[in-house]
Amino acid sequence: MLGRILIGSAILAASLGFSGCSDSDDASMMTAPQTMPKYEVSIVNLTAAQPMSPVALVLHSSNYHLYTLGERATVALEKLAEGGDNSAVLDGAMGTTDVDEAHSSEGLLLPGAKTQVVIEGDASYLSIASMLVNTNDGFVGLESYHLSHLVKGESVKLSLSTYDAGTEANSESAESVPAQQGEGFNAVRDDANAMVRYHAGVVSSDDGLSSSALSSIHRFDNPTASLVIKRIN
Repeated sequence: MLGRILIGSAILAASLGFSGCSDSDDASMMTAPQTMPKYEVSIVNLTAAQPMSPVALVLHSSNYHLYTLGERATVALEKLAEGGDNSAVLDGAMGTTDVDEAHSSEGLLLPGAKTQVVIEGDASYLSIASMLVNTNDGFVGLESYHLSHLVKGESVKLSLSTYDAGTEANSESAESVPAQQGEGFNAVRDDANAMVRYHAGVVSSDDGLSSSALSSIHRFDNPTASLVIKRIN
């Protein structure tokens, strides 16, 4: 009888031991949910009289490039830089596996105004573009800024320059400047320099450019925008 009790106790102990191992294994297999990095991006228009088109923001890997200085602009960038339409940039970005997210701010960013966009993903590079709408093909940009150094709660402030898409002659005519009620993107209009470069600024009618619909108030110098990127997750 005693032998049976001892055997039964051993079996019970073994059973309990096995159950304990199972619970432990299950617990070890459970991991905390992974949270993707999230960034709050704030942009301020620093110009006197250059409204900016809705801002395109792309969170991507090192393989993606929104633009490259010294190289020809894509048609998507041309549409943004000539007409302020960022839809082709955003659609093209989301059509590649090199991009985690692509977003647009809402509406025009007026001089002195601020806009904020939240973007999240595991990719560690951020690119930005927005047209200065009192130009032919000028855009404020940020190309492949590396975010990996930012920890949660940390932020960085950057100054943004303006670039010329090189897709249109800078005549500044009323017919070709969107903010002067002119036509925006036109695929057949002359590609003056055919490469992205730093913008030299406008040469207005006040400066003697007879074709220009702009005045001295539309001049700008770099930086044209201030940017704060804050990691919030």
